[in-house]
Amino acid sequence: MNGAAIFHVARRQTTVSNQSTEAEVKAVAQTAEVLQAVVQLWSEIAGARHPCVRTMIDNKGAMTQCASGTDSVASAPYLRSKRYTESKIYSGLMFLDLVPGGDNPSDLGTKQVRSTAEFKRKVNVLSGQEPHLYMSAAVLKTRGAAAARAKSG
Repeated sequence: MNGAAIFHVARRQTTVSNQSTEAEVKAVAQTAEVLQAVVQLWSEIAGARHPCVRTMIDNKGAMTQCASGTDSVASAPYLRSKRYTESKIYSGLMFLDLVPGGDNPSDLGTKQVRSTAEFKRKVNVLSGQEPHLYMSAAVLKTRGAAAARAKSG
C-alpha cells in the first residue's frame, strides 16, 4: 500500500493442493482477506478510500483464472477461493500483477533460491531494508496515467 509491501507470510496451507495453480489461488484468497481488513483500517485513518492494491503473483494459470472469471474442471476443488478472489478484484480492492519468480520475494517460502545474492536481495525487500519491488508494465502504465492526471488536474 502506498508503494510498500504490507503483508508477507510463509506457512503451510491447511489443505493439500494438487497443482501449483491451486496453491497460488488459495494463497491469493488469503491475501484478499487480509487486504479487506487492512484497506478498511487505512481508509478510516486517512479519511479517504484507498486505491486498488497491487498483489504480486507469479503463476500465469492462477492469474488467468482469477482475473478472467474462467471456471474449469481443474478449478473445481478450489472454486470457493477463486470466486472470493474474483469478487475482490471486481470490487476494485486489488489487482493481480504477474511478477517473474526471480523478482518475487515471497518465493523465499516456497521455492529453492538460485544464489546467495538472490536470497539476500529478497530478504532485504521483505525486511524493508531495501524495499524495491518489481515494476511490471501494468504498474508503469498505471503510474504514467496517474502522473498525467496530476499534471492536467
